[in-house]
Amino acid sequence: MDRPSAGDIFIASGHYELYEISEVTSDTEIKLDRTFTGDNSSNTNYAIIRHASASDITHLNLALSALIQRKDEYISKFDDLISSEDDTFTWTDRFGEEHQLATLNKYKNDLDDLLNDIHNIVTSKSAQVLTDAGFVDTLYHLLVTETNSILSKIGLTNKITEIPEQGSPISIKPDQSNYYEIVLGLYTGNNNRTPISIDTSTLERNILYEVTLVLEQSHTGLGKVDFLDDIKWIAGMAPVLSYEAGSQDVVTLMVIVKSDSSGYETRMIRGFYTGCWIEPA
Repeated sequence: MDRPSAGDIFIASGHYELYEISEVTSDTEIKLDRTFTGDNSSNTNYAIIRHASASDITHLNLALSALIQRKDEYISKFDDLISSEDDTFTWTDRFGEEHQLATLNKYKNDLDDLLNDIHNIVTSKSAQVLTDAGFVDTLYHLLVTETNSILSKIGLTNKITEIPEQGSPISIKPDQSNYYEIVLGLYTGNNNRTPISIDTSTLERNILYEVTLVLEQSHTGLGKVDFLDDIKWIAGMAPVLSYEAGSQDVVTLMVIVKSDSSGYETRMIRGFYTGCWIEPA
């Protein structure tokens, strides 16, 4: 927020002509609106003056625009991490430094190779007696089952839960499904507001669960929602849903139950909402 912005005034010591900053190109470099007519030198005092046209609102808009841009870049990189078919991708951190990271596709392939190696080793001639006893198949089945269970908990595999139009409270279970399609009917309770709660009673502690809710308006277009849990919403505002029949709102929840060494547990739910809806048709 303290950085200069386009429109601010630049003046150099011993040189009294005013220049307007046309662009801030980096943390150590700016461009002026015209060629500097003073002497080129280093270690020279200067001043940058906020211009009246660059009001606090303008600076706030610039900061918000930069924040949104960084968020979009982060989401794009996150998509690369999840969906890329390559083994690695380049991640640029907030300091501009590049890092080569493995993709989820790489981890999945490595895990498949490891399971195949284990299966081949255990079923080799040196373990033939165990094979005859059925031990190998049991061990392999256990490894695959437990691995898929872990991947499901951290959201690497998706299970879709569809809730058709109805008028009763809905309980979201992050450990059973991380994608819910919910058609909002006319709930007979408080002013057509369907209660939605987050059930964390069966969650493993200290594991982050991510759940996506697609909330679709039924043919009435009057469905509303009451989120009953201690959700902390981005910008402090709970979603205001669309009202047109057939339109959809997408809400993302991050859920974790933390447990310390003494057994004390704290529940954290963070909610993200884009503020606009989708017309799937």
